[in-house]
Amino acid sequence: MVTVTAEGRASVSYNYDDEPEGPGGQGFDPVAYKIEFEKFPRDEAHTPEWLRQRLAEAVELNKKRAALPRDQWFD
Repeated sequence: MVTVTAEGRASVSYNYDDEPEGPGGQGFDPVAYKIEFEKFPRDEAHTPEWLRQRLAEAVELNKKRAALPRDQWFD
């Protein structure tokens, strides 16, 4: 979170432990996390449990989506 005071001072705080909210308060597609993880890998000590769960979900989603026409992937 970025906080800016009336005096113009800014501070930033990060939450590394909880899953971020996506647009409208919903989570992001697990496959998006998988793509990011492939580009920016982390060791196990720096991979939170929620991300491990989403990566596992992405594997299953990819299997299901592979059997569908592309226009039905997000139904």
